[in-house]
Amino acid sequence: MNWFFIAILAPILYSAGNYVDKIILNKHFKGSGVGTIVIFSCFLGALTIPIIFFIEPAVFAIPTIKTFIMMLNGGLTVLAVIFYLYAIDEDEISVVVPILQMTPVFGFFISFFLLGETLTFFQIIGSAIIIIGATIISIDISYDGNLGFKKRMLTLASASAFVFALNGTIFKYFALDFGYWQTEFWEYVGIAIVGFLIFIFVKQYRYNFVSAIKNNRYSIIGLNFLAEIIMVSGDLIVNFATLLAPVALVYVVNSFQPVFVYIYGLLFTLFLPKIIKESVSKKQLIQKTLTICMMVVGSVLLYANF
Repeated sequence: MNWFFIAILAPILYSAGNYVDKIILNKHFKGSGVGTIVIFSCFLGALTIPIIFFIEPAVFAIPTIKTFIMMLNGGLTVLAVIFYLYAIDEDEISVVVPILQMTPVFGFFISFFLLGETLTFFQIIGSAIIIIGATIISIDISYDGNLGFKKRMLTLASASAFVFALNGTIFKYFALDFGYWQTEFWEYVGIAIVGFLIFIFVKQYRYNFVSAIKNNRYSIIGLNFLAEIIMVSGDLIVNFATLLAPVALVYVVNSFQPVFVYIYGLLFTLFLPKIIKESVSKKQLIQKTLTICMMVVGSVLLYANF
Protein backbone atom coordinates (compact mmCIF):
# COMPACT_ATOMS: atom_id res chain seq x y z
CA MET A 1 0.00 0.00 0.00
CA ASN A 2 1.53 3.33 -1.07
CA TRP A 3 1.55 5.70 1.91
CA PHE A 4 1.44 8.79 -0.34
CA PHE A 5 -2.02 8.02 -1.74
CA ILE A 6 -3.31 7.61 1.80
CA ALA A 7 -1.61 10.73 3.17
CA ILE A 8 -2.84 12.92 0.30
CA LEU A 9 -6.45 12.18 1.31
CA ALA A 10 -5.99 14.28 4.47
CA PRO A 11 -5.44 17.67 2.76
CA ILE A 12 -8.19 16.79 0.28
CA LEU A 13 -10.60 16.28 3.19
CA TYR A 14 -9.38 19.26 5.21
CA SER A 15 -9.91 21.52 2.18
CA ALA A 16 -13.45 20.18 1.75
CA GLY A 17 -14.11 20.83 5.45
CA ASN A 18 -12.96 24.43 5.02
CA TYR A 19 -15.54 24.97 2.30
CA VAL A 20 -18.31 23.37 4.35
CA ASP A 21 -17.53 25.94 7.07
CA LYS A 22 -17.63 28.72 4.48
CA ILE A 23 -20.96 27.50 3.09
CA ILE A 24 -22.46 27.42 6.59
CA LEU A 25 -21.33 31.00 7.20
CA ASN A 26 -22.36 32.36 3.79
CA LYS A 27 -25.64 30.58 3.17
CA HIS A 28 -27.12 30.10 6.61
CA PHE A 29 -25.65 32.78 8.90
CA LYS A 30 -24.57 35.70 6.79
CA GLY A 31 -22.63 37.88 9.24
CA SER A 32 -23.78 36.05 12.39
CA GLY A 33 -22.71 32.42 12.21
CA VAL A 34 -19.37 32.25 13.99
CA GLY A 35 -20.82 31.76 17.45
CA THR A 36 -23.29 29.16 16.21
CA ILE A 37 -20.59 27.05 14.58
CA VAL A 38 -18.35 27.37 17.65
CA ILE A 39 -21.08 26.18 20.02
CA PHE A 40 -22.03 23.33 17.68
CA SER A 41 -18.40 22.26 17.40
CA CYS A 42 -17.90 22.35 21.17
CA PHE A 43 -21.03 20.31 21.85
CA LEU A 44 -20.22 17.79 19.11
CA GLY A 45 -16.68 17.53 20.45
CA ALA A 46 -18.12 16.69 23.86
CA LEU A 47 -19.47 13.46 22.36
CA THR A 48 -15.89 12.18 22.10
CA ILE A 49 -15.35 12.40 25.87
CA PRO A 50 -17.08 9.09 26.79
CA ILE A 51 -15.47 7.41 23.77
CA ILE A 52 -11.98 8.39 24.92
CA PHE A 53 -12.81 7.33 28.48
CA PHE A 54 -13.83 3.92 27.15
CA ILE A 55 -10.52 3.64 25.28
CA GLU A 56 -8.40 4.90 28.19
CA PRO A 57 -10.08 4.70 31.63
CA ALA A 58 -6.95 5.97 33.43
CA VAL A 59 -7.68 9.60 32.56
CA PHE A 60 -8.31 10.51 36.21
CA ALA A 61 -4.83 9.43 37.30
CA ILE A 62 -3.37 12.78 36.22
CA PRO A 63 -2.71 15.44 38.92
CA THR A 64 -5.49 18.03 39.23
CA ILE A 65 -3.36 21.04 38.32
CA LYS A 66 -2.19 19.31 35.14
CA THR A 67 -5.76 18.45 34.11
CA PHE A 68 -6.70 22.10 34.66
CA ILE A 69 -3.92 23.27 32.33
CA MET A 70 -4.97 20.69 29.73
CA MET A 71 -8.55 21.98 29.92
CA LEU A 72 -7.29 25.53 29.44
CA ASN A 73 -5.43 24.27 26.39
CA GLY A 74 -8.75 22.96 25.09
CA GLY A 75 -10.01 26.51 25.48
CA LEU A 76 -7.16 27.65 23.24
CA THR A 77 -8.49 25.32 20.55
CA VAL A 78 -11.84 27.09 20.71
CA LEU A 79 -10.13 30.49 20.53
CA ALA A 80 -8.13 29.41 17.47
CA VAL A 81 -11.32 28.20 15.76
CA ILE A 82 -13.05 31.52 16.50
CA PHE A 83 -10.20 33.46 14.87
CA TYR A 84 -10.29 31.06 11.89
CA LEU A 85 -14.06 31.42 11.41
CA TYR A 86 -13.93 35.21 11.56
CA ALA A 87 -11.09 35.13 9.03
CA ILE A 88 -13.00 33.00 6.49
CA ASP A 89 -16.10 35.12 7.11
CA GLU A 90 -13.94 38.13 6.24
CA ASP A 91 -12.29 36.76 3.09
CA GLU A 92 -11.99 33.85 0.67
CA ILE A 93 -10.94 30.38 1.81
CA SER A 94 -8.17 30.32 -0.79
CA VAL A 95 -6.69 33.43 0.85
CA VAL A 96 -7.07 32.42 4.50
CA VAL A 97 -5.90 28.79 4.38
CA PRO A 98 -2.44 29.56 2.96
CA ILE A 99 -1.86 31.95 5.87
CA LEU A 100 -2.75 29.12 8.26
CA GLN A 101 0.40 27.42 6.96
CA MET A 102 2.14 29.73 9.42
CA THR A 103 1.00 27.36 12.18
CA PRO A 104 4.11 25.14 11.97
CA VAL A 105 6.28 28.27 11.74
CA PHE A 106 4.87 29.55 15.02
CA GLY A 107 5.08 26.01 16.37
CA PHE A 108 8.79 25.74 15.66
CA PHE A 109 9.55 29.02 17.38
CA ILE A 110 7.29 28.33 20.37
CA SER A 111 8.94 24.91 20.75
CA PHE A 112 12.34 26.60 20.54
CA PHE A 113 11.54 28.86 23.49
CA LEU A 114 9.35 26.53 25.59
CA LEU A 115 10.71 23.05 24.85
CA GLY A 116 14.28 23.86 23.89
CA GLU A 117 13.92 22.37 20.41
CA THR A 118 16.38 23.64 17.81
CA LEU A 119 15.77 25.00 14.31
CA THR A 120 17.84 23.97 11.31
CA PHE A 121 19.00 26.39 8.64
CA PHE A 122 16.41 25.06 6.18
CA GLN A 123 13.62 25.39 8.75
CA ILE A 124 14.52 29.05 9.23
CA ILE A 125 14.54 29.61 5.45
CA GLY A 126 11.23 27.74 5.10
CA SER A 127 9.69 29.87 7.86
CA ALA A 128 10.83 33.06 6.13
CA ILE A 129 9.33 31.93 2.80
CA ILE A 130 5.99 31.15 4.45
CA ILE A 131 5.90 34.52 6.23
CA ILE A 132 6.66 36.34 2.96
CA GLY A 133 3.96 34.30 1.21
CA ALA A 134 1.42 35.23 3.90
CA THR A 135 2.27 38.89 3.39
CA ILE A 136 1.91 38.65 -0.41
CA ILE A 137 -1.51 36.98 -0.29
CA SER A 138 -2.71 39.66 2.15
CA ILE A 139 -2.24 42.34 -0.51
CA ASP A 140 -5.67 43.36 -1.78
CA ILE A 141 -5.59 43.61 -5.59
CA SER A 142 -8.79 45.19 -6.91
CA TYR A 143 -10.10 44.66 -10.42
CA ASP A 144 -8.94 48.17 -11.42
CA GLY A 145 -5.39 47.35 -10.31
CA ASN A 146 -5.34 49.37 -7.08
CA LEU A 147 -3.49 47.84 -4.14
CA GLY A 148 -4.51 47.66 -0.50
CA PHE A 149 -3.71 45.48 2.48
CA LYS A 150 -6.06 43.07 4.22
CA LYS A 151 -4.89 43.86 7.74
CA ARG A 152 -7.94 42.51 9.57
CA MET A 153 -7.95 39.20 7.69
CA LEU A 154 -4.18 38.77 8.11
CA THR A 155 -4.46 39.53 11.82
CA LEU A 156 -7.29 37.04 12.33
CA ALA A 157 -5.68 34.24 10.28
CA SER A 158 -2.26 34.80 11.87
CA ALA A 159 -3.82 34.83 15.34
CA SER A 160 -5.55 31.53 14.55
CA ALA A 161 -2.26 30.02 13.33
CA PHE A 162 -0.41 31.23 16.43
CA VAL A 163 -3.01 29.90 18.88
CA PHE A 164 -3.19 26.56 17.05
CA ALA A 165 0.62 26.36 17.28
CA LEU A 166 0.59 27.21 21.00
CA ASN A 167 -2.14 24.63 21.57
CA GLY A 168 -0.17 21.98 19.69
CA THR A 169 3.01 22.70 21.63
CA ILE A 170 1.25 22.46 24.99
CA PHE A 171 -0.52 19.28 23.84
CA LYS A 172 2.81 17.72 22.86
CA TYR A 173 4.34 18.64 26.23
CA PHE A 174 1.62 16.85 28.20
CA ALA A 175 1.11 13.97 25.75
CA LEU A 176 4.79 13.03 26.11
CA ASP A 177 4.35 12.86 29.89
CA PHE A 178 0.86 11.45 30.32
CA GLY A 179 -0.07 9.87 26.98
CA TYR A 180 -2.07 10.85 23.91
CA TRP A 181 -5.55 9.75 25.02
CA GLN A 182 -5.31 11.20 28.52
CA THR A 183 -4.32 14.57 27.11
CA GLU A 184 -7.04 14.43 24.44
CA PHE A 185 -9.65 13.60 27.08
CA TRP A 186 -8.98 16.66 29.22
CA GLU A 187 -8.66 18.96 26.22
CA TYR A 188 -12.10 17.87 25.02
CA VAL A 189 -13.45 18.43 28.53
CA GLY A 190 -12.05 21.95 28.31
CA ILE A 191 -13.59 22.45 24.87
CA ALA A 192 -17.00 21.31 26.16
CA ILE A 193 -16.80 23.60 29.21
CA VAL A 194 -15.81 26.61 27.10
CA GLY A 195 -18.66 25.87 24.68
CA PHE A 196 -21.11 25.74 27.60
CA LEU A 197 -19.76 29.03 29.04
CA ILE A 198 -20.04 30.71 25.64
CA PHE A 199 -23.64 29.50 25.36
CA ILE A 200 -24.48 30.84 28.83
CA PHE A 201 -22.66 34.18 28.83
CA VAL A 202 -22.39 35.36 25.20
CA LYS A 203 -25.92 36.50 24.48
CA GLN A 204 -25.58 37.03 20.71
CA TYR A 205 -23.96 33.64 20.18
CA ARG A 206 -26.69 31.96 22.24
CA TYR A 207 -29.44 33.76 20.32
CA ASN A 208 -27.96 32.77 16.95
CA PHE A 209 -27.51 29.17 18.08
CA VAL A 210 -31.09 28.82 19.35
CA SER A 211 -32.45 30.49 16.21
CA ALA A 212 -30.50 28.05 14.06
CA ILE A 213 -31.95 25.10 15.94
CA LYS A 214 -35.49 26.45 15.52
CA ASN A 215 -35.32 27.57 11.90
CA ASN A 216 -32.74 25.40 10.13
CA ARG A 217 -32.46 22.43 12.46
CA TYR A 218 -31.77 19.61 10.04
CA SER A 219 -29.63 21.44 7.49
CA ILE A 220 -27.48 23.16 10.13
CA ILE A 221 -26.99 20.07 12.26
CA GLY A 222 -26.31 18.02 9.13
CA LEU A 223 -23.71 20.45 7.76
CA ASN A 224 -21.97 20.75 11.12
CA PHE A 225 -21.87 16.97 11.49
CA LEU A 226 -20.49 16.76 7.96
CA ALA A 227 -17.76 19.29 8.72
CA GLU A 228 -16.78 17.49 11.93
CA ILE A 229 -16.75 14.07 10.23
CA ILE A 230 -14.59 15.42 7.40
CA MET A 231 -12.06 16.99 9.78
CA VAL A 232 -11.92 13.99 12.12
CA SER A 233 -11.48 11.69 9.12
CA GLY A 234 -8.58 13.85 7.99
CA ASP A 235 -6.98 13.58 11.44
CA LEU A 236 -7.37 9.79 11.45
CA ILE A 237 -5.82 9.53 7.99
CA VAL A 238 -2.83 11.61 9.09
CA ASN A 239 -2.34 9.41 12.15
CA PHE A 240 -2.61 6.23 10.05
CA ALA A 241 -0.24 7.58 7.40
CA THR A 242 2.41 8.22 10.07
CA LEU A 243 2.40 4.48 10.72
CA LEU A 244 3.35 3.85 7.08
CA ALA A 245 5.89 6.62 6.49
CA PRO A 246 8.07 9.07 8.44
CA VAL A 247 6.06 11.78 10.20
CA ALA A 248 7.95 14.56 8.40
CA LEU A 249 6.99 13.18 4.98
CA VAL A 250 3.34 12.92 5.98
CA TYR A 251 3.33 16.57 7.05
CA VAL A 252 5.01 17.58 3.79
CA VAL A 253 2.10 15.97 1.93
CA ASN A 254 -0.35 17.66 4.30
CA SER A 255 1.13 21.03 3.35
CA PHE A 256 -0.58 20.67 -0.05
CA GLN A 257 -3.89 21.71 1.54
CA PRO A 258 -3.74 25.25 0.02
CA VAL A 259 -3.42 23.65 -3.42
CA PHE A 260 -6.66 21.69 -3.00
CA VAL A 261 -8.39 24.71 -1.48
CA TYR A 262 -7.37 26.66 -4.59
CA ILE A 263 -8.67 23.93 -6.92
CA TYR A 264 -11.97 23.64 -5.03
CA GLY A 265 -12.39 27.42 -5.18
CA LEU A 266 -11.93 27.45 -8.95
CA LEU A 267 -14.36 24.55 -9.41
CA PHE A 268 -17.01 26.21 -7.25
CA THR A 269 -16.58 29.52 -9.08
CA LEU A 270 -16.84 27.89 -12.51
CA PHE A 271 -19.64 25.39 -11.87
CA LEU A 272 -21.44 26.40 -8.63
CA PRO A 273 -20.99 30.17 -8.31
CA LYS A 274 -24.24 30.56 -6.38
CA ILE A 275 -22.72 28.53 -3.55
CA ILE A 276 -19.11 29.79 -3.57
CA LYS A 277 -17.63 32.46 -5.82
CA GLU A 278 -14.01 33.54 -5.52
CA SER A 279 -11.99 36.25 -7.24
CA VAL A 280 -10.60 34.96 -10.53
CA SER A 281 -9.10 37.99 -12.22
CA LYS A 282 -5.74 37.38 -13.89
CA LYS A 283 -3.79 39.36 -11.28
CA GLN A 284 -5.53 37.64 -8.36
CA LEU A 285 -4.96 34.18 -9.85
CA ILE A 286 -1.26 34.97 -10.30
CA GLN A 287 -1.10 36.25 -6.72
CA LYS A 288 -2.75 33.12 -5.30
CA THR A 289 -0.71 30.74 -7.45
CA LEU A 290 2.58 32.40 -6.47
CA THR A 291 1.66 32.42 -2.78
CA ILE A 292 0.52 28.80 -2.69
CA CYS A 293 3.71 27.67 -4.44
CA MET A 294 5.74 29.59 -1.86
CA MET A 295 3.76 28.03 0.99
CA VAL A 296 4.34 24.51 -0.33
CA VAL A 297 8.07 25.12 -0.85
CA GLY A 298 8.36 26.67 2.60
CA SER A 299 6.53 23.75 4.20
CA VAL A 300 8.76 21.23 2.42
CA LEU A 301 11.80 23.03 3.83
CA LEU A 302 10.22 22.97 7.30
CA TYR A 303 9.61 19.23 7.36
CA ALA A 304 12.10 17.70 4.94
CA ASN A 305 15.14 16.08 6.54
CA PHE A 306 18.05 17.54 4.60
